[in-house]
Amino acid sequence: MKRIFALRSDGWGGKRIAGELNADGLPCPSAHDRCRNRHLSGAGWTAGTVLSILANTRYTGHEVWNKQSRTEVLVDPHNVSLGTRTLMRWNRREDWVTSREIAHPAIVSVADFERAQHSRALRACGRRTYLLRGLLRCGFCGRRMEGAWNNGRANYRCYHRYGGQADWPLSLSVREDTITSHLGAVLIRAIAETRQAETIIAFENVEIPRGEAEQAALCRRLGLELTYDHHGRSITAVGSRGPIVLSLR
Repeated sequence: MKRIFALRSDGWGGKRIAGELNADGLPCPSAHDRCRNRHLSGAGWTAGTVLSILANTRYTGHEVWNKQSRTEVLVDPHNVSLGTRTLMRWNRREDWVTSREIAHPAIVSVADFERAQHSRALRACGRRTYLLRGLLRCGFCGRRMEGAWNNGRANYRCYHRYGGQADWPLSLSVREDTITSHLGAVLIRAIAETRQAETIIAFENVEIPRGEAEQAALCRRLGLELTYDHHGRSITAVGSRGPIVLSLR
């Protein structure tokens, strides 16, 4: 972990750091601890994994609470006997609570952590906005797709060079505007189902915003995650009554 923070402080980007760790044969977190990460492939380091480590204040020894909250929704609004299921939703970062005192042994100092947050790589990417960061998953491996800037546009990529199956492409990508142009349709169906479930009163009077940034923010608020199917050219979002599939063709 110290190496990741040191490389970031030297101006390395997340993708470059991930490539270095994979080249050295170092196991990624999900491969190192399979018992706690059976739902992840453990195929190798990604830029997303590196950036999530760099943003995690727990490595400074401070504990963080209230990062997520639970919401109960009906499995089937038309058959309440089936009970409810629990959805985990991310709270706003300003609502997180960080301990004032050291709660466990630190891996990096607060100074090194802050230096990594303000590295050249972070500043270089500061002008680039990825509306779907953390919302879009790969339909092949299930991992979150990484933001990549190309020809002045936001794109999302996934690499399968490490541990991918034989019939998977080595990499795939999709333009952000290909997805965001369909967010309104996804939200129309998701909000309709949420209202039918009658479990989240706060969404009773929600209106779908016109702006793509606001629509992406509403997806986060509703706890929606999108999966991109490269072969079928479609996106899938899991609503309160099951998958919502939209074609991108």
